[in-house]
Amino acid sequence: LVLDNNVAFSNSRGFDLDLEVTDSTLSNNRAVNNAGDGVSVVISDNNRFIANEVIGNGGRGFQVHRSSGNVLRSNDVRGNGADGISLDTDSSYNVIRDNDIQWNNYTGIPITFGSDWNLLVGNVSSHNGDGIRIETSHNTLLGNRASDNTNYGFWVIGSFNKLALNSGCGNGILDALQEAGTKGNV
Repeated sequence: LVLDNNVAFSNSRGFDLDLEVTDSTLSNNRAVNNAGDGVSVVISDNNRFIANEVIGNGGRGFQVHRSSGNVLRSNDVRGNGADGISLDTDSSYNVIRDNDIQWNNYTGIPITFGSDWNLLVGNVSSHNGDGIRIETSHNTLLGNRASDNTNYGFWVIGSFNKLALNSGCGNGILDALQEAGTKGNV
């Protein structure tokens, strides 16, 4: 499946990959002002989401749920009603790279509920509730920037995560790494 240069405007959801959609590419699409999530990926592995605009949706910009091996690169994710790019419930081995994630009501990038072994590189997460929140283990964050978020720049609750060359400034509570009850993070 290849979706290129499409617009999903004012629907219940923007783009929905549900139940074993694999090896697909969505690029240069716009998901704007949908009532729910802009892009929903559920039980769908090894897909690519490149250079999409996901703006002003009522739910999350991207929701990745029980889906692994996906690549989200160079997307513009702004002004959504919940999180920017959310990896939840056993969504592992995904790559989130070079995305611009701004002005979302909750967290720019949350990784939760058993979503391990993900790679986050070169993302900018600003003007969200929290910048990047990791509640799982064995994720790698390299060269991400979290700035001007209402609460935390980086909030890490999981263990054995690797963080290098990330930066934060102007966040409401804390710019640098905040760890709570964790071990083995480097």
